[in-house]
Amino acid sequence: AVFALYREPSRASEANAYLLSFQASNEAWAVSEALLASQHEDVALFAACCLHQKARGVSSAPQPAEKELCDRLCSAVGHIAWQAVRSQLCLAISLLAAHVYARDAGGPAALCRSAAFAALPPASQVEILAALPQACPQHHEQLRGSLSLVLQLLQHLSQPIAPSAAVAPIAGHVATCLHAWQPLGVDLADLAGGPLLEALTLALRCPEPLCEVAADVLCASMTVASFPPAEEGARLMPLLLEQLVLASPACVPERCVPPASSAADGVAMAVTRVLASAVEGAADAALSLSLSTPPCLSLSPSLTHAPSPFAPAVSTTALGGPLGLMLALSTLEERRYFEELAAAWASLAVVASAALGSRSHGGVALADDTCARLRLSWEQLARVL
Repeated sequence: AVFALYREPSRASEANAYLLSFQASNEAWAVSEALLASQHEDVALFAACCLHQKARGVSSAPQPAEKELCDRLCSAVGHIAWQAVRSQLCLAISLLAAHVYARDAGGPAALCRSAAFAALPPASQVEILAALPQACPQHHEQLRGSLSLVLQLLQHLSQPIAPSAAVAPIAGHVATCLHAWQPLGVDLADLAGGPLLEALTLALRCPEPLCEVAADVLCASMTVASFPPAEEGARLMPLLLEQLVLASPACVPERCVPPASSAADGVAMAVTRVLASAVEGAADAALSLSLSTPPCLSLSPSLTHAPSPFAPAVSTTALGGPLGLMLALSTLEERRYFEELAAAWASLAVVASAALGSRSHGGVALADDTCARLRLSWEQLARVL
């Protein structure tokens, strides 16, 4: 019937009616669970969708058999290759967990303490965690109470994160999961307490849509209502800025030529968005880090096309750190990078002007060469304008 639905237009209506009738039957639970092992993606996807719909209709008191089914489906996630099938199955698992653990203080998130969940590979665990807020909006208050538990799990699962392609997939899963939990109150303090911040900046280097997802999480974490008070933010923002600078060689297209592909363009814009929010919110921290960081990017473009007024030659004797990264992005040929950073440049101009006027910043006197490098940075920005 599934093959007829998708591959035989003349029988599609008949097949659809049969499958809808099948989905409403009690036998659909066991048959769909068995069909998850099919070698045909269409069949496995139908089975996962059927389980998702069945789970939406569960309303009786929790039964031991339902917990056993939830555990078996949880175990099955790690053996399915197709992402669309896993997504539907994770939603079904989340709905069953909300039913099975209805009386648990943690609600659906109590699933995280089960043996079946603990036995899953890290990527599968993160996929299930990401499905919980989406599948169970009526349980958000319970889930919010489990936010610290979920963040601890994500911190643990992100522990091996390092700047290499081998761990990029788990960073992408973590970014997507954090994006799902963001409306429940994930702030920068939650991210900065372990390897999650590193995982997100690693995800910034991934092609779209993952880099955009990571950028959304990082930008939102700086504006969420539970963001820590100013003194705590002063400690956290430099950590984010440092991570962005460390990621910059992989995120800024080489030598300021236009990005070679839409993927490179997406990565550069994702970094630009996060950098703009961070510098605008912590201009003093951005300038302090810039004054103490040597240039890490070569900004003298070797253009193979006609020079653009938005791609001037830039010396490496200017400041590094966030200011140097902003210059690198503003120097890209497409003006939209500079426009995204305009408000951040305005915030930074205020503190930079005060530093040059007093020849000090943060209570520390600035050496002559430091003042010269700071002036040079602004001269180079003027050339971009």
